[in-house]
Amino acid sequence: MQIDTLTLTDDFEWTDEFTWSRFVEERDYSAGGALLRTVSERLAGRPVTLTGGDSAWMTRAEFATLRALADSNPDSLTLTLWDGRTFTVAFDYSNGAPVTAEPVVKLTDPDDTQQLQNITIKLIAVE
Repeated sequence: MQIDTLTLTDDFEWTDEFTWSRFVEERDYSAGGALLRTVSERLAGRPVTLTGGDSAWMTRAEFATLRALADSNPDSLTLTLWDGRTFTVAFDYSNGAPVTAEPVVKLTDPDDTQQLQNITIKLIAVE
């Protein structure tokens, strides 16, 4: 799997792949009580949340590279999934940090080789 030129392990799971609808609906009622529905197609904004749980690890140095990419706030990136599908995405800053991780073992003086797990990468499809 890749985000632009950054290669990630294929152990990440797209956790919200099947929770998004390309349609959005608004409902209201007329003064006479009739239901008024407006259905529109979404052209972008599909969430792409990649989580690694305890099976997708990376070093602090690798995570720092990912974090630097998120901190640069690029308008669009190419995400290539493990199955070859590609998406144009951007980092999702709407609910805090777009990339998070936890150390496998908490150390008081970690170095760049320390292993991280429970990695979450929050993206949105922009095209």
